[in-house]
Amino acid sequence: MLTLIFRRLDPTLATIFIILLIIFFGVEALPGAAATAYLGQLATPESLKALRAEFGLDQSPVERYAVWLGGALRGDFGDSMSKKKPVTGLIGNRFRNTVVLSIAASLLPSRWRLYWG
Repeated sequence: MLTLIFRRLDPTLATIFIILLIIFFGVEALPGAAATAYLGQLATPESLKALRAEFGLDQSPVERYAVWLGGALRGDFGDSMSKKKPVTGLIGNRFRNTVVLSIAASLLPSRWRLYWG
């Protein structure tokens, strides 16, 4: 039973890692700066520099991704810039429901899936 779980979990983790990479660097490629958008019209060069330092935006994208991924592996996804709350609290219930559905679908024997498409 554990062998089956690990066999199905391995490609899932690889897929999640690749999706995270695509999303992170896709957002990184968007035009505009997050600090400028966050401060809006109140942005001064000094406030932009302070905000970039506070949120780690003055680091390279690879460094920021490594820091974020390390935190995510420990269960710390950081704080939402728009809501000013921990991301973990914002996605907690939704993530729990997703995990339950994923586990149920993974454990469902493949012959049963033939009946439902």
